[in-house]
Amino acid sequence: MKANCRGSFIKLVWFRALKNRLVLVDEVQIQRYVKCYIMLLFGTVMFGYKSAAGVHWKFLPLLRNYGGSYSSVGNRPAWHTCIDRCVEQLVSTVRRLMVR
Repeated sequence: MKANCRGSFIKLVWFRALKNRLVLVDEVQIQRYVKCYIMLLFGTVMFGYKSAAGVHWKFLPLLRNYGGSYSSVGNRPAWHTCIDRCVEQLVSTVRRLMVR
């Protein structure tokens, strides 16, 4: 894993390669795919750095307890609810693609 890191950053090519290797045959694989996709979004679109080569490891804990639960309970920040909705849409799309 050290080869896939640079300082506090995880190389985006590692997430891309992992995402592309996944076979979406079950819920676990779908969740892995979605987590990779979200980390790629964090590293490029949402919190991209000038080099766009890595994503900061500090975002990993945000995905630790991801289990497909999208209910908005409690005092969750707006960005958290937004990410949940994005994840829900992505999972729904992946499931539709699997059926084809």
